[in-house]
Amino acid sequence: GESSGDAGLVIQGTEGNPVSDVSITNIEAYYNYNGLRISYAKDISISSFLTHGCNSGDDLEIGVTLYNVTSSEFRYVTTQCTDTVGFNLTEGSHNNIFITAQSYSSDGVGIKVASNRNYFNNTYAYNSDYVGLLFYGGDDNKVNYGYYHSNKYGIGFTRGAENNQILEPNFDDNEDYDIHHGYDSNST
Repeated sequence: GESSGDAGLVIQGTEGNPVSDVSITNIEAYYNYNGLRISYAKDISISSFLTHGCNSGDDLEIGVTLYNVTSSEFRYVTTQCTDTVGFNLTEGSHNNIFITAQSYSSDGVGIKVASNRNYFNNTYAYNSDYVGLLFYGGDDNKVNYGYYHSNKYGIGFTRGAENNQILEPNFDDNEDYDIHHGYDSNST
C-alpha cells in the first residue's frame, strides 16, 4: 500500500487478512509525513482526529490516506497545511462515511476521491491551491452540505468520474470555478 514515510497513526492489514473492527478517538498527530494511513481494513471508526504541518519543520505531505479501506466511518477528521493532499481515498476504498471531514490550506488538493460509493456530510475544504474536493475517477459518491471556500476550484471532476451526487454545497471566493468538470487527470 501507501508505505512511504512515517505516519502519526498507522492501521495496516494485508490483502488476504484485513484489519477490522477498530475504533480510535481523540488523536492529534504532528511532525509526520502522513498524519493517518490506513490500508487493507474494514469497519474502522475514527473520531476526532487532527493532523497538521503548519509549524516550522513540519513536512506533512498527506493528511489522511485510505488504501483498500471499506465500510468505515470517519467523524470530525481535520487536516491542515498539507504539501500534496489533505485526504487521499485511493482506488479500492469504497462505502466509507465521512461526517465533518475538513481540509485547510493544502498546497495541492483538499480531498481526492479515486474510489466509489463513499458518503460525505458537512465536508469542508478551504484554501487548496488546486481543488477543494476532487473526484479523480471516483464514481457513485454522495456529498451533502459541503463548504468549499478560497480554492482554485471548489469541486472538480476528471472526465472518468461518473454518477457523483452533490446536494446543497456552499461556495465562496473560489478562484476560477465553483464546480469544474474535465480536471486534468495527469495533475496532482
